[in-house]
Amino acid sequence: MDTPDTEMLYSQASEEGVIGAILINPGAYYDVAHILTPNVFFIHRHRWVWEAIVRLNEQHMVVDFLTVTNELEQAGRLAEIGGPAYLAAVINTVPSSLHAESYARIIEQHAIRRRMLEAANQIAKLAYQGELSAETVLAESEQAVFNVSARLALR
Repeated sequence: MDTPDTEMLYSQASEEGVIGAILINPGAYYDVAHILTPNVFFIHRHRWVWEAIVRLNEQHMVVDFLTVTNELEQAGRLAEIGGPAYLAAVINTVPSSLHAESYARIIEQHAIRRRMLEAANQIAKLAYQGELSAETVLAESEQAVFNVSARLALR
């Protein structure tokens, strides 16, 4: 079996696209908020930007370039994401905010694949633990797979 291509594990363009779409049109947040959580973002700086956007929404604050920049600065993350220039670049990569939900679905699909790989790794480690009974390995393996699908049900 070939080694999986990392492009199957995340989409930088989709992560940037959803953030840029929200910065262009804050109303797009409501199209994707039920799909996205911070942990579905593969790239850490996108996770931090998403967390800033969520905090602003929870505080009933306007979400735009300036407020997100300020929120990231207050959280001590602005320099880590690449500063205001990075947010501006993300905005410039998005042709329209109309496709935010499509971008979010792509991000979600990649996150599911990563969770599946984590479960598979966990199952492999369990299988190599000779001191565990086969029944225990099977039960814990089933739980690992169930946890992947349970996360889907929580959204």
